Amino acid sequence: MKKNYLLMLGLLLSTFIYGQNSSTNFWTNLKNKSINKQSIQEVIGSHYAAYRTAQLETKQKLDSILIIDTIGGTQIVVYKELYNYDTYGNNTSYISYDFDGSSLIYDSKDSLVYDINHRLISLTHSNWSNMANQWTDEYRYNITYTSNTIEYIHQDWSGTWDNNTKISKTMNSSNQITQEIQYVWDTNSSSWTKNNKKVYFYNTNNNKIDSILVYNWSSMWDNSMKEVYTYDSNLNNTKIITYQWAASLWRFLEKTDSKFDSNNMITSSSTSHYTTNNVWEYTDSTFYSNQGNDIDYYEYFDWNGSAWDSSYKEDYTHNTSYSFTDLLLPFHFQDDETTQYFTHMLTKVVAYEYNTGGWEEDVTIDLYYSGITISSIALPKQKSIKIYPNPTNDFINIANPSNTILNMYIFDISGKKVMQESIKTNKRVDISKLKGGVYLIQLMDETETIYSKKLIKY
Repeated sequence: MKKNYLLMLGLLLSTFIYGQNSSTNFWTNLKNKSINKQSIQEVIGSHYAAYRTAQLETKQKLDSILIIDTIGGTQIVVYKELYNYDTYGNNTSYISYDFDGSSLIYDSKDSLVYDINHRLISLTHSNWSNMANQWTDEYRYNITYTSNTIEYIHQDWSGTWDNNTKISKTMNSSNQITQEIQYVWDTNSSSWTKNNKKVYFYNTNNNKIDSILVYNWSSMWDNSMKEVYTYDSNLNNTKIITYQWAASLWRFLEKTDSKFDSNNMITSSSTSHYTTNNVWEYTDSTFYSNQGNDIDYYEYFDWNGSAWDSSYKEDYTHNTSYSFTDLLLPFHFQDDETTQYFTHMLTKVVAYEYNTGGWEEDVTIDLYYSGITISSIALPKQKSIKIYPNPTNDFINIANPSNTILNMYIFDISGKKVMQESIKTNKRVDISKLKGGVYLIQLMDETETIYSKKLIKY
């Protein structure tokens, strides 16, 4: 039986770490990204600004998506999202439309507000009321920033804005999260009470996450869960093991194993859970096919106890004339799990389900873009920064006389981010593992790109 398209878009099973999904289906996550009240924090902060250049130029903004299903032998648009941007390329709203059996009608709307530094400070989610013929607020996020913290307050609308949850993130000098505490609103005491805490640990050699510990609050912080990360020599995340605290011991719960090709593109991943018989047992796996730096196909499998059963697959079409750095994407597309599908301009996705006897086409997703010239953001500090030698082979020297913490990003010619490091004062950066070619190097402070230049590696 054909899967209902709303279920395909709405279902998402997540582990306790944001962004780690039991299924890697991007389009399964799409509508969830619009409405999930917790996942919104994934893309707030430096990630959103990291890929945006500060130069005055024409970008390709994603204007809309259409999801097409076959009903009664006729292809019908059953879901649509429209996106709006300001003159700086910030996504200011997205409106979704749903099929009611005869036509597309309003479904939901998200309105986004940014501060002078182009950081999101408010997101309000509304639903369309057919009875009242107007938008009705459902929930909102208010976000505040200080030198080393980001705070999110989630409120629900009941005629007034009622506090629900609060999350406080603490960042280190490299703009990496080190601690995250979640609070819930106690209506009896009219105050915030602690709920859970996550503590992040990083490898000092490569700034990658080593582990994440999760605690629950009773009268003190009690161990709950943890994740431990493993990387290959190219810093690809090859394994994540999840543990659960039970009977005063850390016990295996789940693990994800991933493989990558010579271009550091993912080729497969599999998830296993730890059984009561103290053995790892598969649950699901995903196979990826890559064309250059683009994921052009993947197939998802379920484990039946003795063999892999095909379940779902998607074909991706890209326009290679536009790389990732040429694109402006809606806010809820900008987490790492989603942007891996946008190394170049993604234009079409065809989804299939496996039923008895073979594959059946499920839905087609078309993506539409148009050009926009975004307003220039000045680069007043660029002249004081020097990067040399250029061209180079094994290393570059970065002279940063401002003595402020900067984030360095290097993108390849397709727009894929291949390196990221924290820079303070002067630093020698090893780029010997990069292949010879032309790259874009960008340096950012807390609010904007302050250096952007071509880098040649021979």
